[in-house]
Amino acid sequence: MTETAAQPLYILVADLFFRSKIRAVAEAAGVVVQFARSVDELQTLLPKTQGDARVIIDLNDRSLRPLEILPGLAQAGHRLLGFLSHVDVATANAAREIGCAVMPRSKFVENLPAILAGEFWS
Repeated sequence: MTETAAQPLYILVADLFFRSKIRAVAEAAGVVVQFARSVDELQTLLPKTQGDARVIIDLNDRSLRPLEILPGLAQAGHRLLGFLSHVDVATANAAREIGCAVMPRSKFVENLPAILAGEFWS
């Protein structure tokens, strides 16, 4: 296991179906993840990590207010990875400017085992 893979991994995804898909891949890979369905839930979980967490965020779910919360997460030193529709260039660019790695949802799903294992994190 890499040093990155040993860092806590939190996933902010409100979509139940997609969260179940991620959970199944994580369990098959033996990776422990903590899911948050809301910004409040994520903020409750994160103080325990002291700025060393990896956080995956659904950038297209406007109910999660991703572009509002990313700056605080980046300033706290968390490593950020967001996924979104490949056609949402404006959100992708805004997230990158904040310090969030970004990938299309299809690439995220395709590479999910490697992502959960610690690859694709800068």
